[in-house]
Formats: sequence, structure tokens, C-alpha cells
Amino acid sequence: MRHLIQLTLLATSAVVLSAAQTPAAEPLNITVNSNADNIQADQVITLREAIALTNGDLNYEKLTRAEKSQITRSIIVNDQDWYHGKVRSHVKFALPQDQTQIRIQTSLPAIQTDGTIIDGTSQLSSQQTPLISLAPATNVPIMRGLHIKASGVTVKGLSFTGFGDIGLQTYQEPAGDIVIGQWETNDAPEQVVQDVVIAQNWLGTSRHLPLPNAFRSGFGVYIFNGQQIEIRDNWITQQRGSGIITGKTATNLYIHGNRINQNGQFGMADGIRLEGNIDRTNIQNNEINANSGSGIYLFKPQGRVTIAQNKIRNTAATRAAIYLMGNGHEVRQNNIKSVGSGVIIAAYPRSRRNQIRQNRFQTQNGLSVDLVSQRHVGVNHYFQGDGRNLATANYPSHWDFANGGIDAPQFLSREFIIGLDGTVEIRGKAMPNATIELYRTTSDQAGHAVLSQPLNTVTTDARGQFQITLGTLKATERISATVSHPDYGTSEASRSSVIRAID
Repeated sequence: MRHLIQLTLLATSAVVLSAAQTPAAEPLNITVNSNADNIQADQVITLREAIALTNGDLNYEKLTRAEKSQITRSIIVNDQDWYHGKVRSHVKFALPQDQTQIRIQTSLPAIQTDGTIIDGTSQLSSQQTPLISLAPATNVPIMRGLHIKASGVTVKGLSFTGFGDIGLQTYQEPAGDIVIGQWETNDAPEQVVQDVVIAQNWLGTSRHLPLPNAFRSGFGVYIFNGQQIEIRDNWITQQRGSGIITGKTATNLYIHGNRINQNGQFGMADGIRLEGNIDRTNIQNNEINANSGSGIYLFKPQGRVTIAQNKIRNTAATRAAIYLMGNGHEVRQNNIKSVGSGVIIAAYPRSRRNQIRQNRFQTQNGLSVDLVSQRHVGVNHYFQGDGRNLATANYPSHWDFANGGIDAPQFLSREFIIGLDGTVEIRGKAMPNATIELYRTTSDQAGHAVLSQPLNTVTTDARGQFQITLGTLKATERISATVSHPDYGTSEASRSSVIRAID
């Protein structure tokens, strides 16, 4: 039984989809047992038919007996079978072992029923990797692999290649392997979906023969309008544009446990690119490697982001590993190896209170932390930063810089001596009532101090002075420091000092 609920919505306003706002199709357990892409009365169920059944657009009673044998009514086994008080529909796979690639002839129906689960893990390879792959039919441009317009949807255990030619994309028509949310059209209002999970997928690659460059996917996951979206344990690679990109709304976005590499060769170059309202986004424990731009790039966002415990490697020579715009971001405990700079923070639009703490850097041609001036808004500055700043006393206004131009700490000596007890007393000055973080350093090609290993922290007093005793330093090693204040953020690195033994 199906109940169609008519909605009267203002075409210019976004709404959050709830279970009461989508077609109430009967919850079903459906097994896809054919890699064909059609809807017709025969002996098998296709993915297109399965989505149409979950949406309520294909009547169960009109199926053949053989087709009905692949479908059962959903029952409640555990809490995961519910979404907002309603039983979920499950789509599973049992394809012949030599017919696991589904070549899409025309765009698949959007997923429009809350709580739907598309589960490719029901049929994995012997290596427990995705066996079911989706790709456009030969010479057929398909903008989106799966388009999610409902809340509570899970897509897992599939591989996608060749969706979303970025040359055809417009802002109103996002493209990619998986697209989340609804933009305003003549036929539908803008809608925000929530509680979507994208897990254990391969996006941009598959176990089947690779497609040529002309059929690479445009983007991996495109969140146009979403809340509480979780993207975890996926491999996102070989996208023409970014592996993950946001559009208008992506609040409470959680990106964790993914491998995001070799994306952006032909378009938006960054591994992860965040725009729009991205408040309370968390990017954690990802491996982000060898993308054509920055590992993570924030462009004029609204809201704050936490970037923690990621491994970011081999960014492009002229790009930062992490590029920030905006206020209140936190970058901590990341391991960053970059040909260019580590973390660049733009001053325009105004960027404040960005905390860069306990990271390990291996940069070759740029600062570990670079606070850019508002005067530097050229293309190169959005990629490479503007280098070390002078003390803010040399400028008309320290607010012309990212993080309010907070000055780097100053050590009281260019060298510190190891005492008879093997410890070293470090003294310096910085902003009063702020946190000093000391690092063991190396030097890059230009002689800049690279913050290679966090050592310890100490708080400055009301006069801005600090003192700390360290027992882990050896002769000839060098140290540097940053200062962080809740009203400003984190500074660039100080000039380094060398550790000496007693002669």
C-alpha cells in the first residue's frame, strides 16, 4: 500500500526532509539478482527496479512470480531496522559472479524514501572489497551514480566509476558518484536531507577494468544540502574534481577513516573542498594523499571545522596541505608531509580564532603555519600563502592578518645550553596569558623552521614571559614555538634556536 502525501512548500525556502514528507512506500527486503538496467516483467530484479520499489513508483502486485520471489516484507530484527519510527527498506545483491558490473543506461531514480539501505556488502569479493560496480553504459553521459533525496539513507559496499562529467555540471545540477540533497528546480523546492551514511564504497575505481580518462567521475561525494552526513571507510580516488565537495549546506558532516588520493587531475583539485554552511564538520583519521591541490581546502565557509589525526601526504608543490578561511577552526594532531606549506590561513574574508595545535610537519617549500595578509589576495596567495610575517608593530593594523596577526613567540636567546643534569631551560616572551607550544624542528629548503615534533606546552604570564625546562633535547637540535590565544588563534612559528652542550 502506498500513501502519497502532498506537500505545499515555498519554492524559495529550504526544508529538512522528515519521514512524514516523503512517499510512504511499503518497506521491503529486495534482492537484486541481475546486472541489467531496465524495468520490465521478467524473471529477475534489477537495481533500477529495486529503487523504484522502495520509492513506491513500481507496484509490487504487478511483478511476476519470479520477481516476487526476490522480495519479502521488511521485519524488525534490531534497532537498525528502524528510522524515525518506521521500518527500513533493504536492497541487497546476489549477482552471478561474472556479472557484477551494472552499466547504467539512463540516470537511476533518485532515492526518495527515508531509511532506505543500499547494501553492496551483501556480496563482497574474497578480499572483502566491493564486488558490485556501477558505471555508465558506453558513450552514455550520466551525471549522478546515486542521487539521495531522502533522510536516513545508507549506501555501502559498492564501487562507482565514470559519473558526473564536470564539463556538463552547473551549480544548480551537482554531479558525481553520489550526490546528497535537492536543489531548487521548476518541479521541486530545495530540500535538506539528514542522517545519510556513505560507507565502505570505492568511488572512482572498481575491480573491473579501469575506464579511460574521458570516463572518470566528476566528484566522489557531493553534499549539496545535508545535515548529519557520515562519510566513512571509503576509498575515493581518480576523480576529475575533488574527492569530497560541499555545496550550500553540510552541517554536522563527519568524514572519517577514508582513503582520499589522486583526485583533482582535471578539475577542482583538492582532496576535500568545503564551501557553504559547514558548521560542526569533523574530518578525522583519514589518509589524504597525492591529490592535485590541497589535501583539505575551505573556501569562504560558514561555521567551524575540526581537522584531527589525519595523515596528509604529497600535496601539489604550489599548494598548502590544509588551506583555511573562516573562524574558529581547529587543526590538531595531524601528520602533514607537504611539498608546499603546511597550514595556510587566509585573512580575507576575515579569519580569527583558528587553533593549530600538536601537529607534525614535514614541509619542503613553505611555512608550517602561514598567516596571510589581507593585502595578499592574488591567485598565488590562495595556493601558496605569503611567507613569514614581521612583528605586527611594523603594520598599521594587526587585524589585517589572519588570526589577528598574532605575533610569533620570541626566544630570549638564539641558543640554549644543556645543563649538568641534562636539562635545558627555555625562556621567551609572547602574548600574555596565552599557550606556548614548543617543537623540535628541522629546516626546509629556504631555511624556515619546520615544526616536526611537538615537545611540550607552557603558559605565558601577565607580562607575556614564559619559562620551561625540557629534558629530551640533544646538542645541535633546534627548537621553535607557536603561541595560541582563544581570542586570536595560533601564530606562525618563531625563529628557531639551537641547543648546545657545555663546552
